Amino acid sequence: PKNIPEGCEMHPHQLDALKWMASLYENGLNGTLADDMGMGKTIEAISILAYLKESLGVSGLNGEPHLVVAPKSTISNWMKEFRKWAPFLRVVNLIPTMGHRAEILREKMQEGLFDVCVTTYEGVMICGPRLKKYDWHYVIFDEAHKLKNSDSKISIETRKIPSQCRLLMTGTPLQNDIGELWSLLNM
Repeated sequence: PKNIPEGCEMHPHQLDALKWMASLYENGLNGTLADDMGMGKTIEAISILAYLKESLGVSGLNGEPHLVVAPKSTISNWMKEFRKWAPFLRVVNLIPTMGHRAEILREKMQEGLFDVCVTTYEGVMICGPRLKKYDWHYVIFDEAHKLKNSDSKISIETRKIPSQCRLLMTGTPLQNDIGELWSLLNM
């Protein structure tokens, strides 16, 4: 996307991934981005959100925010990469701890005030009822192999989050058996 800041260059494989995600979006399909670790899946995912804002005007401003669900250990990297690659997107980090949660929900996560919410899988468990009230445009699940057990509480709760599009990101889509892959595809 042209709206990515100068000096931020995507690699050819990342551009291919962006084109693939854009074609999924245009055809109303969800997808699983299963590049190997270290290939830049985070940047690829951010680039599709930048593309949606630039090409189609999809943003929180018109009531179409996006949600990123990631492990706690990766949240700071997501925030850093959003600041670098898409500083024009208004990103809120929904910290699920009680001391921060109410203030963030009350002051930062009002319709039209944010484009992207980044939270943890624990955040989905704690803030699930509130997250289900939003009409999420794109929901991205980082380290989606956490959802490999379709009967787990986190899998059940994440399936309840309303969205127009979903992207699962994992370097290990198939770890033990075909049932785990089915769980991800069912997502």
